[in-house]
Amino acid sequence: MRFGSGRFFLAILLAAACVLAGSCSLPPGVIELTVSSDATYGGGGWTGTLRILIRESKSGDLVASSSVSGYPLDFSNPYEYSYGGAGEGRYVVIAYLDVDDDGTFNAGDVGPTTLFPNVDVTSEETTEVSITLDKTL
Repeated sequence: MRFGSGRFFLAILLAAACVLAGSCSLPPGVIELTVSSDATYGGGGWTGTLRILIRESKSGDLVASSSVSGYPLDFSNPYEYSYGGAGEGRYVVIAYLDVDDDGTFNAGDVGPTTLFPNVDVTSEETTEVSITLDKTL
């Protein structure tokens, strides 16, 4: 039985090669992050570098980062960040206001009152996450 020429055979051959090579991957997902401060936060005009880091949960490898210098922490001014290259898996999403601008999360910086969230990403899906900054370390 003939399946319309060599195209069918070629498609099967390419699929098999992809599976055997282990190089096939699903289209990436998207992590959409909103960073804001609590409306009751009494930080009184904290300004610094807003730092966003996305790490693979298991390995801890950094997969995306962003920084916004001179960001004023104000509940009426949320920041939105989107990362569109997330493969399927679990990620830790980190956001904090680096008040002393030293590039590390330490005393004096403003972070969330809870742990940084883990998010599960699936192929071609958008995963929304929000972090509320309202605690000075």
